[in-house]
Amino acid sequence: MNIANIKIKESTKLKKILIILNTYDERIALVVNKKGQLIGTITDGDIRRAFLNNADMNEIASNIMNSKPVFFGEKVSKNEIYKLMIKSAITQIPILDKEKKIINLEIFKDIKKTNSIENSVVLMAGGYGKRLRPLTNNTPKVLLKLGNKPILEHLIDKFKKFGFKNFYISTYFKKNTLKKYFGNGNKFNVNITYLKEKKPLGTAGSLSLLPIKKISKELIIINGDVLSDINFLNLIEFHKKNKADVTVCGSQQKISLPYGILELNNLNIKKIEEKPNIVQYVNAGIYVFKAKILKKITNNNFLDMPDFINKLIEKKYKIKIYPIHEYWADIGQIDDYNKAKIKYDFSKADD
Repeated sequence: MNIANIKIKESTKLKKILIILNTYDERIALVVNKKGQLIGTITDGDIRRAFLNNADMNEIASNIMNSKPVFFGEKVSKNEIYKLMIKSAITQIPILDKEKKIINLEIFKDIKKTNSIENSVVLMAGGYGKRLRPLTNNTPKVLLKLGNKPILEHLIDKFKKFGFKNFYISTYFKKNTLKKYFGNGNKFNVNITYLKEKKPLGTAGSLSLLPIKKISKELIIINGDVLSDINFLNLIEFHKKNKADVTVCGSQQKISLPYGILELNNLNIKKIEEKPNIVQYVNAGIYVFKAKILKKITNNNFLDMPDFINKLIEKKYKIKIYPIHEYWADIGQIDDYNKAKIKYDFSKADD
């Protein structure tokens, strides 16, 4: 680790901070003053709050940083650091000398290398992949290859890097093909249990097949055709800190309309806006659920995730958005698949 790579000034702009967070594995920027003393930190959570407060790329570090970061002195033990990280859901802690200068940075996944994350992951892989035909005529969409690995294997590898070991895979279309490839997960050094749909149950209905009485920790649920570079530990941390019942990941997308839009007042045209760009958050197909919420899904009945979440919103459950600024792709159509193949070429297949 080279701490110098992630040190920034108070005046550093958001555009550069994003590059640092997306380039270095530490996923944090350390804000220092002219004396080199730590005065703040910026993590994914701070960036997301800035975006939700309409910050632009010229916003400076001092305006978005956490000015009261958690830190330790150099005599702290690894065990003390680990306990605080677990208790407070913190994934990075700077280590300072007596002059408050940074001498090290402790990362949760490094401290917990020999342990696995207790949270389980549900991979939704039962769909027909109709929009990707003819590629999916005889192959589940999640087994289409990017480089030398299927889409779903890339996704499992991503979770493994953060310490996740326990996976449920919902299956329907060509379920035996899926099970033959992944088995019980042993050859991938993970544990895999299959949720076998006897009929299509939708993107939420299959969750009724989970052994929910045995699950106490929050679950990450993700569409099997979604790829992203988000930090899944930060996602769970965000969910816990906000005391959410459900957290929905949202990716900000710019949609260009090919028409002139008429702004009306009754029959009067107030304005014509030619081919406007609309910026909106879209559902990224990645969720965190409190386990007990999933008990509300009726067994073996079709239910899509948006409908389920809308019902929870009506009943006043706490639903939060986790804004994504990292790479995200929904491989729903041929064009999406071709673009993903460019990113996951053979040289990156084992990343």
